[in-house]
Amino acid sequence: MKIAIFGDSISEGIGSRKYNYAKELEKIMKSDDNNIEIYNYSYTGTTINYIFSLNEWKNIKFDLIIVAYGNVDGMLRPNLDKFPNFYKYLPKRYKKNGMLNPRPYYSKKWYKSLFQHIDSFIRWNLNRFLLKFQGETTWVSLKEFENKYSKIMCDFSNITNNIILLSTVKVSNKYFPNTNNSYVKYNEIIKRVAGKYNCIYIDLFDQINEDEFYEDLFHPNQKGYIHIANLLLEKIHIKH
Repeated sequence: MKIAIFGDSISEGIGSRKYNYAKELEKIMKSDDNNIEIYNYSYTGTTINYIFSLNEWKNIKFDLIIVAYGNVDGMLRPNLDKFPNFYKYLPKRYKKNGMLNPRPYYSKKWYKSLFQHIDSFIRWNLNRFLLKFQGETTWVSLKEFENKYSKIMCDFSNITNNIILLSTVKVSNKYFPNTNNSYVKYNEIIKRVAGKYNCIYIDLFDQINEDEFYEDLFHPNQKGYIHIANLLLEKIHIKH
């Protein structure tokens, strides 16, 4: 059985180990069947537009495709087109992707952890300030998100009838102000696309608990990934 996964850091995992639900899923499924191959095309910080830059998957006949976009697409970010643009005065390190978000975890060495906590505090508070005074925007509009999602579903539907779409996760309103309200709208689109193309829809938004995330309350920890893997397994068994 060949499985393809497309998504962002929620699907790729973070840190040097890149632990994710794909690895947990593979471990569980291989205990029943060694003939399992999982191709994880997910990449941190990407939106649904990233799929269209990939070509490898087009040459493989997949039995199951899992798609998990929306977390990066629908996250609220400071509107850089608004004047005055406070963002341009930030140090370069804070302009890198994800550097206005809190750290997911911290060093076990107290002196490193102290500076990391201070840095993280600065990062997410800068984000709150910019959102308040520069307004909010997303990297992918609702209209573009639905159009691109529908377009890729047309391609995937020609490969397999077994497609699972995952919703976004639910994030901390403290660290990501109003993003959950945005995610609700993007999840409505994902659910609508799932119905249109007869795909299975899995709601992570209301099923992953706070203790199943790292300290940034955005990226799942090992417990969270095990939970996601089990949610997928339930649906995979239904499909097969």
